Amino acid sequence: MPWENNFAASKHRSKKKDLFMDSNLINGVKPPQILIAFLCSLLFFAGCDERQCKNVAEQRDLASAPWIEEAVAIARKIPADIHKVERDRTLAKAAVVASETGLTSQTVAAVESLNSWRKGDLYARLARSRYLENRNAEGDKLLGAARQLLAESDYEDWQKSRITLAIEQAGLAQGRQTGAATLADIEPADQAKLLPGLVQHNVSHSNLVEMLEQLESSTNQVLDIDSAAGVVDTYLVLYRKSQTENQTQRSALRDRILDGIDSVFRGLHAAIACEKLIDFCNAAWDADDRDFAMRLSEMTARRLPTLRTDMRLPIQLRYAGFLTRSDRTAQAMRQVENAAAGIGDESVIFSDRPVLLAECGVLCWLAGEQDRARQFLGQAVEELNAMKNARPRAVAAVDVTLLLARNRIEDMETLRAMRELNGNLSAPW
Repeated sequence: MPWENNFAASKHRSKKKDLFMDSNLINGVKPPQILIAFLCSLLFFAGCDERQCKNVAEQRDLASAPWIEEAVAIARKIPADIHKVERDRTLAKAAVVASETGLTSQTVAAVESLNSWRKGDLYARLARSRYLENRNAEGDKLLGAARQLLAESDYEDWQKSRITLAIEQAGLAQGRQTGAATLADIEPADQAKLLPGLVQHNVSHSNLVEMLEQLESSTNQVLDIDSAAGVVDTYLVLYRKSQTENQTQRSALRDRILDGIDSVFRGLHAAIACEKLIDFCNAAWDADDRDFAMRLSEMTARRLPTLRTDMRLPIQLRYAGFLTRSDRTAQAMRQVENAAAGIGDESVIFSDRPVLLAECGVLCWLAGEQDRARQFLGQAVEELNAMKNARPRAVAAVDVTLLLARNRIEDMETLRAMRELNGNLSAPW
C-alpha cells in the first residue's frame, strides 16, 4: 500500500522545524491560492477509476504473523491513561503492516484496540486499499465505519480533517469524485495531500501536457512544506502516467518533470529532497527507465553528505535499499556500514538507535549477508534493553518488530529476544 510506507521517514517528520530553519519555507503558511485553484480545477474533470485492472487475491504472509502479534502485544502494554498518543500510534502502525501482509485477524485486533481519531482514519485507509484491490464489498464496509465514526465523534477539527482526507482518498480509489464542499472541510495542510490522488483520478481524461502545465504554474511560488510535498508527489504521478506515451514524448515529459521537481527542491531542505528523489528512483526503476534512475540516484548521493547525521541515517539506509534492488549490492553494503558507523553520533537520540540498527540488519539480510544481519539485530536488542524507561523501549520495540514483519525476516533468536523484552516491560513508564 502506498501509505505509511517508510518508518524512517515518518519518524523524522516531527523534526520539520529543524528541517526548515535554513530554508525559504515557513511552517503553518496556508497553501498558495494558485495551488488551491489547481485543486478546485481538478474537481471539474470527469473522473476515472484509480483501481487496478485485476483482482488482487488476499495474501496471507505467515512469516510476518509472529512479529505482528508481538508488536500488538507490546503496544497494548503502553498505559492508555498516561501515554494514549504513543499507544494509539504504535497500534496504528501495527494495523498498517498487518494489512500490508494480508493478516486480517491481526489487522482487526490492532484497529479495534484503538480509541481515538486514528481508528476512523485507519478504517478509511484500509477501505482505500480494498478498493485498489477490487475488493469493493470490504471497502464499502470499512468506509461506512469511518463515516460513522466521523459523524458520531467529538474530535478536534484537525482530527476530523485527517479522517475526511482519508475518506476522500478512499473515494478516489473507489472511482468517486471529490466535491468542492468536501474540500472546504479539509484543512489547508491536508488539502495538498489530495493533489496526487486527484491527478491520478483525472489525468486519463485530461491532456497530460495540459495537466503538467497547470502543475508547473504552482511551482513558481514559495510553497509550505505540505504543499511542496504534494506538488512533488503529483509530479511523480505524472511521471508514471507518461510511461504510456511514445519514446519521444516520454523523454520530453521526463525533462519537464525533472525541471519541475528541481524547482521545488530549491526551496526544500536536502533531507526532504532526498526522500522524494528516492521515490522517483524506485518509480524509474519500476518503469525500466534505468538511465533516469541512475541519474536520480547520483543526485541523491550528492545531497546525502550535506545532511546532519541524525537526518541522514534513515534516508541513507533507504537509499541503500534502492541500491540493493538496482543490483548494486556492494555499494549498498558500503552505505549500510557507513550509516552504522554514525549511529553512535550524539545527534542520534537513543530511542532511534535500535530501529536504525535493525534497518541495517534487514538490508544485510536481504543482501544475503545473514551473519552480519544477526550482528546488527543483536545490537538493536541490546540498545532496546539499555533503555531505562519502558515507554520509549516499547515504542522502539514495536518499530523494530514491524520492520522485521514488513520484510518477512525469519529469525527465531531475535523473536525470542523481543518476547522476553515484552515480558519484562514494567514501570517506570
